[in-house]
Amino acid sequence: LTAAGLLTPPRFSDGHKIGLEVEDVATGRRRPLAQRVGDTDGPATDTWHFHTAGLAWGADVLRHVVPCDLLVIDELGPLELERNEGWTAGLDVLRDGDYRLAVVAVRPALVPRLEQRLDNIPLATLTLTEHNRDHLAAQILALAGGDQ
Repeated sequence: LTAAGLLTPPRFSDGHKIGLEVEDVATGRRRPLAQRVGDTDGPATDTWHFHTAGLAWGADVLRHVVPCDLLVIDELGPLELERNEGWTAGLDVLRDGDYRLAVVAVRPALVPRLEQRLDNIPLATLTLTEHNRDHLAAQILALAGGDQ
């Protein structure tokens, strides 16, 4: 199976999350994406200050991910769903549907907005918690029609 998309692994210093990287799922390549404090040249939220180059690189990866079996987008958040910035290319890829299964990280409060932006394409939503995180992969495989 082919997997493609983006992950946003954290960067830590002295046990504190200080930044985010963006990683291409298919190649493992990474770029700086955001930091908690400091000057960046991109948009900012209450928590993160984004690097324009990291956002652009991630958007370019998303524009070229399909076709694939598993599409991963971590995450579509306030930038995309409220401000129409960031990785809006991910919304286009999701709407086009040239993948077998997509796993998209979205904050629970933004799920209705995602559904709206995807023209009400039916979504199966799974909520990740501390208690179910070890079993979530089996649920995702079941949704994909694979073995548990």
